[in-house]
Amino acid sequence: MLMHHAPPNSRTLKICRLSLSRRCPSLKLAEQSTGLYLTYLQIDQNSIQINHILYRLSVIRSNGDGGRPYDVDEYGYQDYALNVHEDPNEILIDNRMPGGSNKSLNELLRDVGRILDERRLYQELRRRVLRDGLRSDNFIQLVTGKNVEQVTYAKKLHEALKYLLETFLSGRKTPIVVRKLSIGAVGILRIPSDIRLTVPDMELFYGYENPYTIWRLIDPLLTGPLDTLEVIGSSLSIAPAIFQNARCLIFNLEPGPYSLQVISHQRVHFKNASIDTCPEIVQLVRNWVENHKPAGTWYSFDFKIEVLPKSVLNEVKINHENLLLVEEGNSSTQIINLLIDDEDVLSIYYEKKQDLWLLNMQILS
Repeated sequence: MLMHHAPPNSRTLKICRLSLSRRCPSLKLAEQSTGLYLTYLQIDQNSIQINHILYRLSVIRSNGDGGRPYDVDEYGYQDYALNVHEDPNEILIDNRMPGGSNKSLNELLRDVGRILDERRLYQELRRRVLRDGLRSDNFIQLVTGKNVEQVTYAKKLHEALKYLLETFLSGRKTPIVVRKLSIGAVGILRIPSDIRLTVPDMELFYGYENPYTIWRLIDPLLTGPLDTLEVIGSSLSIAPAIFQNARCLIFNLEPGPYSLQVISHQRVHFKNASIDTCPEIVQLVRNWVENHKPAGTWYSFDFKIEVLPKSVLNEVKINHENLLLVEEGNSSTQIINLLIDDEDVLSIYYEKKQDLWLLNMQILS
């Protein structure tokens, strides 16, 4: 009765309904039949965060050494030999092996073989040295706020996480509305394939696996296009055209030189732009002038100091003096307009936004 008559997304009910249905199976059907709206959902290899509540799984040992976010062998060390077999009713993301390199296939195969050989040798040497002296019983521990639960380590950590996802999110009659979805970067994720999510904003962490691979697996869970997709990581060695069903593509990368020419999206924002980004922006302007991007194309960049976007505008002025249409400026904004054809103008300007300097490039018709 509580599920059906209370406002389905009231703050109090959202806090307790998922926990109640997990502890009381008789309430599960009623809970699943009630629409669910979440402010935030984060899934990674050993935890789920639903709004402000974090459900964290770890493997602990009876000798007191533990709290590992990954599966372990009988000695309590990370189990590199773990094999995961995909269930047809799930989406499997296995993000454990480094990838995304520009090396040839043969080089990658040699690297993989060497790494596996070294790991097997290391584990064998460790077993011979330690033997049974450090053997202990392992447990899976679930921590939710101040509540701690432990069960025998009879199943792997990724199986326990999948069970939580099934308990909280599977079997619903209507898609779950999630204001912001975040998918972790490393480890093993097993997501039930019957989950349906309506998501405006999504974070996709770039770990060992190319984000395209992760996106291709996650995309079937989504009921429609995203407003924003934020790729968080350390590299831009991807083909962002795959993310075209996101209206705005955001890159939150470590500072470094990235080729902006590989991006074909219409609305793109870069966080953490640095001095290495400046020559790439200048080259991007040249590309837009020569290849006539469509009206509505809009790229923006966050800089921490004003001198960097200012240097970009100065360089553009020198390179495209013959196209300058109008120039304005004051203490907070600098603008350059380039007439790139009879109808379109490339407007480049920067302005202060809180503690950052925001550089914009827009094609205006």
